[in-house]
Amino acid sequence: MDCCARKDEQQRVGLDLLWFGNVDWAKLQRMTAVFTPIESEFCSAEDELAYDRWLREKVAASLAKADDPQTPRYSTDEVMRRMDAIVKAAQARHASSRLA
Repeated sequence: MDCCARKDEQQRVGLDLLWFGNVDWAKLQRMTAVFTPIESEFCSAEDELAYDRWLREKVAASLAKADDPQTPRYSTDEVMRRMDAIVKAAQARHASSRLA
């Protein structure tokens, strides 16, 4: 399995761990590998450059959106109210699925 295929598998395993609780400890150990400064988590220098370019574009777009006066602004209280509603809805779904 090449480096990029391993990353796809790691992402899939990570989703399994988050959503379904399926744990394959060997995969989890590979997924949580720590890289030294000399090692790279990218398959190639081209992958690293492509990621760096993508990240810089995303940050620039986010900063431009934040500076746009048309972008809606929300107070901390409003964000917390919305998040509480999302969490309560998820808890209700989870509770109802456990009862079934």
